[in-house]
Amino acid sequence: MYRFAVIGLGYVGLRVAYNLAKNNYKVLGYDINQTRIKELQSNYDHNLDINTELLTLAHIDYTDDPAQLESANFYFVDIDTPINKQYEPDISALKKACETLSLYIKKDDIIVIESTVAPGTTEDVLINILEAGSGLKSNVDFFVGYSPERIVPGDLTHDLNNTAKIVSAQNTKTLTDIKNIYEKIINAPVALAKSIKVAEASKILENIQRDINIALINEFSVFSKKIDISIYDVLDVAKTKWNFLPFNPGLVGGHCIPVDPYYLIAQAKIYGVETPLIETARQVNNNMVDYIANLVMEQKKPGNILIMGLSYKQDIADVRNSLSIKLFEKLQENNDSILTYDPIAYINKTSVNMYDWKEIKDIDTVIITVAHKQFKQMPKADLLKKLRPNAMIIDIPNIFNNMFSNDDEINYWSF
Repeated sequence: MYRFAVIGLGYVGLRVAYNLAKNNYKVLGYDINQTRIKELQSNYDHNLDINTELLTLAHIDYTDDPAQLESANFYFVDIDTPINKQYEPDISALKKACETLSLYIKKDDIIVIESTVAPGTTEDVLINILEAGSGLKSNVDFFVGYSPERIVPGDLTHDLNNTAKIVSAQNTKTLTDIKNIYEKIINAPVALAKSIKVAEASKILENIQRDINIALINEFSVFSKKIDISIYDVLDVAKTKWNFLPFNPGLVGGHCIPVDPYYLIAQAKIYGVETPLIETARQVNNNMVDYIANLVMEQKKPGNILIMGLSYKQDIADVRNSLSIKLFEKLQENNDSILTYDPIAYINKTSVNMYDWKEIKDIDTVIITVAHKQFKQMPKADLLKKLRPNAMIIDIPNIFNNMFSNDDEINYWSF
């Protein structure tokens, strides 16, 4: 009988733990963040991914005591794998989690890594850590699989329940065991990868493809503005072709698309392989911050600036790698009068000071960075009363186009 433990309770880990629990499995949720554990013990998720009612019904045991991991025999490892300030992969937290887990794994235990890593990391790095700490031999005493997470925060259409799951493992029996568990907790196909390395590479490729496509649209959007046409008008007709992939322009943040390419870039350098297309796409998307900042500063009097939206994408609280925050920092280099507003962003350790909507007034330049539903539903009058005459609205996600594009009293800009 399997007893499950999920290590790391962010977007991915909490969702895995919840899906296990709602299918009547006994689940231990472990995280080193005591604040996060206390929050979840009160059945609250600050990511707003799973509501209080559902968490209450799930009956997950939460702990920050690693010794409790010994009670499990089937582990899911869901630790964030970010990049550092030099855009280099940082798997230190994942390695530390494996070091901790290695002290408690036992004979015949199964460990599934779900964190995003460069191809080869599970077998060349993580398994070695598990063996060193446990004194056990992998594929003999304990068994390891890899299944890349595909959770998209804020996407209510594609989630763990209905998104195909890729599974890989050291041997056929373990592959079957892992596959059987996923098939019990999700309502989607389970795809079997030929090797752990193939599964690792698939996750990296998925997000690199998206990054490159968004970079293409961002670059084309800048050109479109120069010739006085809207990229959205171009997209409307271009996507009538059956094989055209419609992507929207914008700020690419978060913990997947702007991160995963650097794992491949670093790995490719080790093997002497050049990746100019991938690197250029990253540069194009990162440079959108400078493009928007320059647009603001080109005005004679940008005055009081309001950034609406701090999370990295619409309708989520997560601000990790948010280009809205980078835009705030860039503008702050030349202007001290910058206000920020986000009705749902979860701000912990950041230099950005958020304002309540009622505190905001006398704004000369508004920059809308994400299409939160609260913004899309905002009456025109509610925004106008915050603005000075002849204010500029920079609408990156194009949510106010119908409202302001023909308003002579507002200097409205969108791609």
